Amino acid sequence: MPNKKILVTTSTFPRWLGDTDPPFIYYLCQGLQDYEVHILAPHCEGSKEEEVFNGIHVHRYRYAPETMEVLAYDGGLLRKIKRRPLYALLLPLFVAGQWLAIRRLQRKHQFSLIHAHWIIPQGFVVALSSYKFLLTSHGGDLYALNSKFLAPVKRWILRKAARLTVVSHGMVNECINLGLTGNDVDVQPMGVDTTDLFVAPDGRQKSARNGLLCVGRLVEKKGIPVLIEAMAELRSKDILPELTIIGDGPEAENLKSLVAQKQLQDQVSFLGAISNKDLPAYYQQASIFVLPSIISRDGDQEGLGLVSVEAMACGCPVIASALPAVKDVISHDKDGLLFEPGSASELAQAIHRLLGDEKLRNTLAEEGLQRASYFDWKKVSARYQAIIEQLINDQS
Repeated sequence: MPNKKILVTTSTFPRWLGDTDPPFIYYLCQGLQDYEVHILAPHCEGSKEEEVFNGIHVHRYRYAPETMEVLAYDGGLLRKIKRRPLYALLLPLFVAGQWLAIRRLQRKHQFSLIHAHWIIPQGFVVALSSYKFLLTSHGGDLYALNSKFLAPVKRWILRKAARLTVVSHGMVNECINLGLTGNDVDVQPMGVDTTDLFVAPDGRQKSARNGLLCVGRLVEKKGIPVLIEAMAELRSKDILPELTIIGDGPEAENLKSLVAQKQLQDQVSFLGAISNKDLPAYYQQASIFVLPSIISRDGDQEGLGLVSVEAMACGCPVIASALPAVKDVISHDKDGLLFEPGSASELAQAIHRLLGDEKLRNTLAEEGLQRASYFDWKKVSARYQAIIEQLINDQS
């Protein structure tokens, strides 16, 4: 009988309590209660090499002197290399460090299965081994890495995986373009904590909602200039909502300059990155959450857009761009409003409509609460646990 240990490889995992990096893989692993879960993630300055994080065994591999371990976290490996090409020199060390750590941990623990998150680099590293693995793609690794060199590498990795999951239906066509069939791909989204963390406020707090909110990395695919343009269009009509933007990233200064250019400084506030545990209060206080994502110039786009789920779970009505992945979360005029990606005019119209219709805001909020429950991490973990169980049983 196989043991009940699994190894999860990822480049995104909380580095410490109060970390601002997305915690969705932590939520997923916390719910795999039938297994002893081990996480393998990159080390960085200030993080521990070994620890037990709320019952999860965390191993962080070294790949350079501590001050040079800069590839992962705070926006991710691909974006960092794009901004600073010299960081690519660290990639061989990053891959080698992960590969050696997997071999060491496998010898010690004899895992029944490895679950690799992201095709590159985690999927690539595990595919170099003989170990059976489940592969999950989150979007950017599938949409944006399409050079003549990387496309065949991705195709090879996908075919090496014992099973492939993607986080939205829009990603299935990308997998088919790489030579898979629809039957080779399972759609299984990530989740959020809709039970204890992202929850709706009580009636008194609900009546005090005010302003617009946008949460996300300040990168091109988030489409925040579209939202700023929509704010300027509303201002020209003497519609003056306040907007709070939470997040950090390489586009921060450009976005602040655009706000100044549009003379919106009195309406738009940038709070930077904040701890995940502090996010719910902002969702609970906002009148409308806006997800203005676009397809970036390199083809990257939302894999799912979990921030919209977080907002819905907090009873905040959502306006979002009608990207394929976003449609997995939001149905137009039922549990949110959708607009044409990149259209500031359509977004301004949607904001105006929702600000002026309290009944619609309440209806979308109530329906959104119901929709968000599907993405609760306990339900998501149960679905992934069933996949893991099947793969392990097939192996045995």
